Amino acid sequence: MLLVFRGWVPLICKIAYITKHWFYLKKAYSIRKKQGQATYLVTTQLSLGKTYLAVGELNKAKHILDSALIAAKKLGIKEHIKQAYGFYSDYYDAVGDLANAYKSYQYFYAYTDSIVNEDVNTKIAEMQTRFETEKKEQEINRLSQEKVI
Repeated sequence: MLLVFRGWVPLICKIAYITKHWFYLKKAYSIRKKQGQATYLVTTQLSLGKTYLAVGELNKAKHILDSALIAAKKLGIKEHIKQAYGFYSDYYDAVGDLANAYKSYQYFYAYTDSIVNEDVNTKIAEMQTRFETEKKEQEINRLSQEKVI
């Protein structure tokens, strides 16, 4: 009897955690919506969508993810778009639509790749700038030393 009860404890704790998490996400959502905090609103929508998926509220998850994706695209936040497609992939997998799950995963992967490429390109540009600056500083030092001689 005690072993059966022990198995339920983690489940009860998880349900309590999700319920509390849900409460605060809904509260944050209404506050951010009232204040017009678009970027944070999308973040909250994505978290709500993830939570709805976790508890099996698939219709609610789809609805909130639709809103999040539209807003993320409007704001041009690639990280949020990527996350939305990742959750869409999970959603479509849960409803048994494997074709759309795969398609969403492809979009997720494409955005992941795009974000990584932008990051790499930024780092390359920074390294190039540092190299050029060091090269000019060395040239200035060399010319300064020639004038001294």
